[in-house]
Amino acid sequence: STVDNSLGLRVNLQTVNSDNSYSLLDEVYASYGAAYSDEVDNIDAIKLENTEENLAIVNKHQKLMVERRSKINEGDIIYLTTWNLAQRTYLLEFNPVNLPSKELTATLVDKYLNTSTPISTRAISQAYFTITSDAASASPERFMVVFSSGNSQQVLTSKKTIITAYPNPITDGVIKLQISNGKKGIYHAELVNS
Repeated sequence: STVDNSLGLRVNLQTVNSDNSYSLLDEVYASYGAAYSDEVDNIDAIKLENTEENLAIVNKHQKLMVERRSKINEGDIIYLTTWNLAQRTYLLEFNPVNLPSKELTATLVDKYLNTSTPISTRAISQAYFTITSDAASASPERFMVVFSSGNSQQVLTSKKTIITAYPNPITDGVIKLQISNGKKGIYHAELVNS
């Protein structure tokens, strides 16, 4: 079968040097196409470990350098893993390749800081992060990229529940909330127009 890398998201890990220059350490690529499977198969590239810092995509506990997935959908998540990181500042750089930017948004979720940062689906985006003496700052499962429709906004709560609000911006004074990974119960939500 033919492999088509014309649609996807390239993510690289860089270190920020003391002279404020950057050094590329590792890179992964999530490629999307109707002919691909969401299961790990022979057209995905298994991650070979570096001796120093590493970045990989995780699918079903398998570390991948290149993951080929079926058509991209709202709610798709790229689970990133890192290891062998040192106490220093790093940069994750996101390079979208022909993503449907009008219909799709992407968010970097940092589970250590409990933050959600928008990633451009049209141009290169960068996110800095620091590994400190707190072991949790180097958690291999710290980062994930969540895709949503172009008119919604996702927020990660402290309990790893993802709340999607749409449409964004609000039209006709109506907003809808979708809660993923949350337990049944009563929720209190406060929306702020920023």
